[in-house]
Amino acid sequence: MAGFSDNDFNARNPFVTTRPPYQSRLFSANVSGPLGKKVSFSFDVQERSIRENAVINATNLDSNFLPQHVSQGVVTPEQRLSVIHDWTFS
Repeated sequence: MAGFSDNDFNARNPFVTTRPPYQSRLFSANVSGPLGKKVSFSFDVQERSIRENAVINATNLDSNFLPQHVSQGVVTPEQRLSVIHDWTFS
């Protein structure tokens, strides 16, 4: 199984003025079968790569101590890998 999502397929966040990049990729595979008359196995792998974004809404003070509003998106990448194996004896 595979999946893909990109910022072109999603709506812009209403709290930021420019659309920050976003991308999600998912890959999953499962293999199972017998190893003999009384032994079987299963092996499952899942990999997910997410380039998510976080929104910053803040008020800063400039050099003259006047408040200025800051609104921006920050990329927060995340990567996950899951490997599960199982042996069954009967």
